[in-house]
Amino acid sequence: MRGKTRHIRDRFVGWEIDMRTRRLVSPACKAVPLTVGEFNLLTAFLRAPQQVLSREQLLAASRLHDEEVFDRSIAVQIVPLRRKL
Repeated sequence: MRGKTRHIRDRFVGWEIDMRTRRLVSPACKAVPLTVGEFNLLTAFLRAPQQVLSREQLLAASRLHDEEVFDRSIAVQIVPLRRKL
């Protein structure tokens, strides 16, 4: 018998993110699509509220399957994430 699947949700300034489904919902109740990198960065920020994250921490958060990520790629991912929020 399987247990119930637990949804882990986080809320911030009217936004809601479901960590299991990777779904972000705006204060206007609209789903906002995120790339894997954007999702990883957003969750890194949510795990460290009111803290400044170093470039190295952001690089580590945005890595996919231990692929090499370049410094500039952080800015490339943060700019569209900021626009979406």
